[in-house]
Amino acid sequence: MRGFVFFLLPFFFLIGCKKEKLNIPFNEIDTRTSLDLNQLQALSSDTLFLCGGRNEKGIILKSVNAGKSWNTLAEFERNVYSVFFINEKKGFVGCDSSVILKTIDGGITWQQFIDYDGVPQLHKVPLRKFSFLNETTGFVCGGKGFGKGIIYQTNDGGNSWTKILTDHEMRSLEFNQNGNGVCAGYGAIYNYANEWNLLNVVSGEFYTGVIYNSSFFSCGFNGGIYKSDNGVNWSCINKANKSYSARQHYNCIAAMDNIVFCAGISGMCAYSTNGGNSFEKGETFGGTNINSVALLSNKKGLAIGESGKLFEFSLPEY
Repeated sequence: MRGFVFFLLPFFFLIGCKKEKLNIPFNEIDTRTSLDLNQLQALSSDTLFLCGGRNEKGIILKSVNAGKSWNTLAEFERNVYSVFFINEKKGFVGCDSSVILKTIDGGITWQQFIDYDGVPQLHKVPLRKFSFLNETTGFVCGGKGFGKGIIYQTNDGGNSWTKILTDHEMRSLEFNQNGNGVCAGYGAIYNYANEWNLLNVVSGEFYTGVIYNSSFFSCGFNGGIYKSDNGVNWSCINKANKSYSARQHYNCIAAMDNIVFCAGISGMCAYSTNGGNSFEKGETFGGTNINSVALLSNKKGLAIGESGKLFEFSLPEY
C-alpha cells in the first residue's frame, strides 16, 4: 500500500502541473530561415520588420503585405536582437557587444556604431529594445545573463550616442506621448523625465517587456503582469498560475485598444480584452518559445520565436 501511495504522488504532481491550452487560432508562416527570431516591428499595418540570429550570424527580414510573406533585407556576422525603423528608409538594429547599426537607404547599406573604448567588457551586451520620441531623439537598452546593462541615447538621429552603464540587465523600454519613459530589466525599473533615474529595485524580479497603451504595461519572467499610469507607481494586475508557474515565463508584451497580450517560454501566453482587468492564460503556438509579439489590429497579431518560427494568430471578439 505504501508503494502504491508513492506511485500516485508523481501522478498527481504531473496533473497539477499540466499546462492549460489557450484557445487562440493560429497558423504558421514560412520565413525561409531557421535562425532564432528575436524581435518584430510593425512600421505600418502592411510594412513589417523582424530580426534574429544565432552563432555570430544575424538577419533582418521585411514584409510589405502584413506578414504574409517575407524577404531577407540584410545579413550580418553577428546576432541581431532588436530592430526599429523610423520610416521606410531610416532604421536601426541592436546587436551583441553593444553594437548599433544604422541605415538611411532602407537597409541596402549599414553604418556601425560601437564604443569599444568607452564601454567596459561587462557592459558589451545584446541590445534588446529601441524606442524613439521623434526622428532625432531615441534610446536603446540591453543586457545579458542577469549581469550588467546599458542604456544608449541619441539626440541627433543616431549619428552619435551617449551611454548610461547600469548594474542591472535591461530588457525593454518605452515612452508615452509626454516623453516620460520606463526602462525595465532584471530586478530594476528606471524612470525617464529628462534623465534616467533608478526607480525601484526588486530582488528576484525580472521585467522582460514594457509597452505603453494609455498606461504602461510590463510582463515578467515570473509570470506576473504589471500596470502603471505614470511609469512610477506600479501594481501587479495578474499573477502566475500556481499550477505551472515554473514554466510561465513571459518574454514580451503588446497592447492595442483594450487588448493586452503577453507571450514567452513554451508558448505560454496571456491576453486581456478589457484593458488588463482580467486575463485568459495557457499554452499555444505548439509550445514554441516566443520572443516578440505585435498586434496588427485588435483582432490579429503576429508572434515570432525560436528556429525561424512565425505565427499569425486571431483574438476573440470583445
